[in-house]
Amino acid sequence: MTTHPALKQLTINTEDAARAIHNLAMESSRAAIRRRRGVLVTLDSCVSPPLEDAKVDVSPSYDDLKTAIEPAPEYGKEIESLHQILYTSCFCVQKGASGAPVARLRLQGGLRSSSKGVTFGILFSSHPHHDIPEESPYQGGPQWQDTHISVPKLRAVKFGPEDQHDTTGSEEDLLSSEDFCAYISEPLDSDGDYAILLFSANLNRGKLVFEDSDTSSPRELGFKRPSISLGQLLKVTPAVDLKGKKKEVLSWLLAKAVWQYYSSPWMLEPWSKERVHFIFERRRTDRGEQHAGFFPDEPLLSISITPSAGKNDNEARKKSSKSTDAGSSGRKRPKIDRSSHRIPKILSLGVMLVEIQLGRPIESLYREPRWQMHCNADGTPSRNINHKICKDLIKVDRILRDVADPLEALIDSCIQPRKAFLPPVAEDEKGVRSALYTLVHALEVYPPTHHPVAAALHPRTLKWLTKHPAVCSTQSTSTQAWLRRMDTVKFILRGAADDSFANAKIAVLDTGVSPDDAASEYLSGYHDLVNRGSGPMDKTGHGTSSANLVMDMCPSAEVYAIRVFEHDSANDKTLSLALEAITWCVDNEIDIVCMAFGFTDHNNELYTAIHAASLKMLIFAASTNDGNASKIHYPAQYDDSVICMFSTNGAVKGSWFNHSIGLPGTDNFAILGQDIETSSSNSAAAAKSVEPEQKYGTSFSTAIAAGVAGLLLEFSRHRDTRAYFENPLVPGLRGKWGMAKVLRRISVKDSSFHCIQPWGLLPDSLQQVPPPEGFIIQPEQVQAARKVARRTMIEGLVFRG
Repeated sequence: MTTHPALKQLTINTEDAARAIHNLAMESSRAAIRRRRGVLVTLDSCVSPPLEDAKVDVSPSYDDLKTAIEPAPEYGKEIESLHQILYTSCFCVQKGASGAPVARLRLQGGLRSSSKGVTFGILFSSHPHHDIPEESPYQGGPQWQDTHISVPKLRAVKFGPEDQHDTTGSEEDLLSSEDFCAYISEPLDSDGDYAILLFSANLNRGKLVFEDSDTSSPRELGFKRPSISLGQLLKVTPAVDLKGKKKEVLSWLLAKAVWQYYSSPWMLEPWSKERVHFIFERRRTDRGEQHAGFFPDEPLLSISITPSAGKNDNEARKKSSKSTDAGSSGRKRPKIDRSSHRIPKILSLGVMLVEIQLGRPIESLYREPRWQMHCNADGTPSRNINHKICKDLIKVDRILRDVADPLEALIDSCIQPRKAFLPPVAEDEKGVRSALYTLVHALEVYPPTHHPVAAALHPRTLKWLTKHPAVCSTQSTSTQAWLRRMDTVKFILRGAADDSFANAKIAVLDTGVSPDDAASEYLSGYHDLVNRGSGPMDKTGHGTSSANLVMDMCPSAEVYAIRVFEHDSANDKTLSLALEAITWCVDNEIDIVCMAFGFTDHNNELYTAIHAASLKMLIFAASTNDGNASKIHYPAQYDDSVICMFSTNGAVKGSWFNHSIGLPGTDNFAILGQDIETSSSNSAAAAKSVEPEQKYGTSFSTAIAAGVAGLLLEFSRHRDTRAYFENPLVPGLRGKWGMAKVLRRISVKDSSFHCIQPWGLLPDSLQQVPPPEGFIIQPEQVQAARKVARRTMIEGLVFRG
């Protein structure tokens, strides 16, 4: 405060302060806007930043997904060193001990690098050399000790005093196996407090050195619970709800881990779902909510540490190397491999990823009649049954149709390796690992920091934007250009990962949503007013398309599907169901209602309900697809309450099926609704027709407009913009007239229609042409573009025109 004497003076005389703030807020000139901005910056500099360690995100959040897709570092030598040190230093030699030490190696969040070395996270199960007293906190099940083991960086991995010089720890600091068992089996103090034990590796002596213990931030793990394997987790999928982002996060983490450890002694045998484990954990959100369970962003590798295992691993590696050399040189005739897949480790990864998509173990399919053809004559599973089932699931059932492109390519290549993992692409194990790297690091289609604009999409959008149930890719060049420009708008206007703002709540009143479509996994709520209490359903695909379009235009919105139509045409109950849905929207404080339908006749009850709801939310409704052959439908005709939507093509020209004059005296807004590519929501129909169907209609325009409005509404709530939109002199965007003013600002006239082009919010350099493939927008350009968008919207709201 000493550096801001004017602020200090205002704190002395509060009346003067109140008067000054009031005058500054009420003034509407551009100079006042600049002054307000300066005041906000000054005030912000006086506020202490929040404590970073006070915030714990629930998994899997968008941040978890970004972490999962970040490039995996290359730690080959350090990974081998870790294996060597564990199997030479951390096994137990005491006869009376309870078996070999059991450990869980963290595959995510356990790798940290510095200039000196790489730190690995490992959980060790309690391994006492004596009976545990009944009063001990270690009674009642496995006791996990969280440890960090630091391995120095080396140019080559060799063990022995003549090969390496390592000054880590003196002779007396080196731990014996008995010492190590004591560390992982005893509490640090009489209270039994948990801590993270910090060890370093002395590669010269093949021993560990205890460095310290960290009690400041131990994880809230289920220390007294056994870990659970991925196989067990898949058996109870309904209870753990393994779907959506959880599948994506887990799939990418496992794929990255397989690449990292592929040529190491950790993976002499293929990893199966029984090797991948999870441990019970508690996490707290920044809102104070506590979540407990097994989180998919923390997979662990199950290992049992015995000296014979380490020795066998080395022998197996030498044997494998010799057989590979002999086979490649032709000196020895290779054995006949009767398996249908030539790379077991890649096949095992593919099977795990397919199981994650299915949400169940593949063995659960063996007894189904369809798959018994892959069994032996006696009914036992054949050697290649997993491979054959996975091929059928991908090719016939098309289980990857809703999966993002990079993940689909990875899974498909693992199951059908010819194009990615076999000669001439990959000649040996090194080539296989390199090919896996290429597939795993195709993740950059997701938007972390610097990324192509064309791929700057919310993670869930990738599930349907270009895939089979897609509604936004199209063969029309002009429509493709429209959508690519829209991708740029979404990239610029999206909220920061650490920003806390109210997501737009958008209700889609329609025919429901198909349970087979990716959109059903991301709904914030589903309400079937036709068949009370039933799950997602859509007999026509119309509502599914609408929901997809809304989600694509505003990826972070909370979308609610309300089923009021059983078929495309209304029946005698539809109107009353629509009225009930509107009441639900008001009661649940929905921001935007998408009514991609219409009734031919005026109804007093409908008008009253619509008018009352419009005072609290935005309502978009479809006009008509019959040109001048019919009048504009209701509620779109209620212009005082509803934004009536017409259609444009990709060139931002009015569509041929629009009513030629629209509603006289109104804005007649139009947005893309032509050459939209969709496919049937009915799974049987979809299986017969691989090619998507091109459709058109003001229904699509209505859904797209509702999504765009949600994007603008969320932008106004972001940390760097909300102060401008909360000014009492600025009309609200949740009202029809406020949103209409902004839409008018970013529209071009074509005959009677205001044709909306959302990229009108951006600087000229970003709106003239669609961005080329691979085009990069730098962070400073993003900030500049956001300021232009904010100014354009504020000017549209404040000024007439």
